[in-house]
Amino acid sequence: MSSPHSEHTALPPNSQNATPFQTDLASISSPSLEETIPVTDGPLPNENTDQSQTQQESLPVIPTKPHSVFTPRQKAWIVAGVSSIGVFSPLSANIFVPALPLLASAFKQTAEEMNLTVSIYLVFQGLSPTFWGSMADVFGRRPVYLLTMAIYIASCIVIAVLPTSAFWALLFLRVVQAFGGSSVIAIGAGVVSDISEQHERGGFMGWYSLGNMLAPAIGPVLGGILAQYLGWRAIFWFLVIASSTALIPIAFFLPETLRLIVGNGSIHPPLINQPFAQIFTGRRARQDAKREGISDLEKAHEPSSSKSTQPTLKERRAMFRPLQSLELLLNPDLFMMLFFSSLIYMEFYCILTATSSLFKNIYGLSEIKIGLCYLSNGAGCILGSLLPGRMLDWDYRQMKRELPDDSKPLDFPIERARLKRLPFLVALTHISAIGFGWALYAQTSLAVPVVLHFFIGFSNTAMMLMTQTLVVDLFPGKGSSVTASFNLLRCSLGAVGTSTIDIIITRLNVGWTFVLLSGICLAASPLPWLIVKIGPKRRRRRAAEAAARAAGRE
Repeated sequence: MSSPHSEHTALPPNSQNATPFQTDLASISSPSLEETIPVTDGPLPNENTDQSQTQQESLPVIPTKPHSVFTPRQKAWIVAGVSSIGVFSPLSANIFVPALPLLASAFKQTAEEMNLTVSIYLVFQGLSPTFWGSMADVFGRRPVYLLTMAIYIASCIVIAVLPTSAFWALLFLRVVQAFGGSSVIAIGAGVVSDISEQHERGGFMGWYSLGNMLAPAIGPVLGGILAQYLGWRAIFWFLVIASSTALIPIAFFLPETLRLIVGNGSIHPPLINQPFAQIFTGRRARQDAKREGISDLEKAHEPSSSKSTQPTLKERRAMFRPLQSLELLLNPDLFMMLFFSSLIYMEFYCILTATSSLFKNIYGLSEIKIGLCYLSNGAGCILGSLLPGRMLDWDYRQMKRELPDDSKPLDFPIERARLKRLPFLVALTHISAIGFGWALYAQTSLAVPVVLHFFIGFSNTAMMLMTQTLVVDLFPGKGSSVTASFNLLRCSLGAVGTSTIDIIITRLNVGWTFVLLSGICLAASPLPWLIVKIGPKRRRRRAAEAAARAAGRE
């Protein structure tokens, strides 16, 4: 489909050969300067008021450039795609948990030693996105997706054929697996940040987090079934097949969304950032055009006026800072929010990791039954992704209505809007965690800890969603890097927790263990209140510094 303004403006990516992610993009175009601001030689307004007024009434209204050219349907496809591939970072940890006793027996290791396979995965799940996230914020989302998933799939294949005498190799390959697969969470958050505005971001983040939170629901169940009936190696063959299947639509159809490269989505990306389907159909279109004698097809799709506004590859290389995610942690408001949420995450992962051995020892459950017990936690995680996402958008709109119409964007209290419901969730998660510990200590009916698992999953997921949405709001254009910063802190603390949880339970008991963990988290609970107080001042300071840097470059 050709646009009436194609002579002056860039066509949306692959407008002639639509994909499920790109349907209807060809209908989105921006009017040219000549069409929106016509120049006339007529009289000035003070020379002939009636004639001038008539002319002005006939002038077209200059449209506002949309934040994104993608339609709501296209955004939904994009979020669904990155959400499906985002499953595999947490899934690789959770699918592993019910099989830990079986793996300990196969590799002839103790439970504490086998927990290192979870801890070391969490450490590198936090470290590796600090590199990949910064790269995705500069070179594009698609190339980093494909590279990291290739590393992940290769590591899963090697683990699946690993001899049980090489426990050291298992630890090393878990590092490689985390190095490749853990970046998908940060990249996906960057994609959502690219295509969404603040008033809709909570909902999109909720749907995106749904993929991440499906892992606690399906991972332990799948892990238990596969380990019990097919052996632990089947877990990794399953990850190979499932991740390869999820990668196919990403490789062929997901458009590049990084605003540094494609702007609001209307600028044709370089070849390396194009979906495979767009490359193949574009090549066929060029061949057909050549046979028909059309020589300007390339110019119609890639006008120089569009490319000139975007940084070149050389300029983007100069912008790449591998440690940008660490540099972001120097912002006090960001660090306090991430540190508080990471403590909550540590307690959450301690519960997930300890549940398999506790349920086996106290209730004598098999691997498959242990996996089924995780379903309640997964159900809570799913609800915690969807419901709070809508509430975040509702809170944003309500607070927006309370402000004067002439208020500036920096005057909007985004911290207060996003953290409005945090106190309730903090209370719910710690009451549930403490109750979970003492229910196991008292060896109550299995239904009690299973039900409490649901509330733990719901409250923790909702708090992670609030944090994720807020930090992306605070650092626009750096969605992948700031999410990588979050991964670094929460996975590091999660690794500390999972590597020591069995030792703490042995020294104390399971009841007092979760009292201790909840007490540590509650001690940090004033941090979100401080963020609401100092956050607006920090945002204004960052905006002023960014303006000064931009003025210096000019």
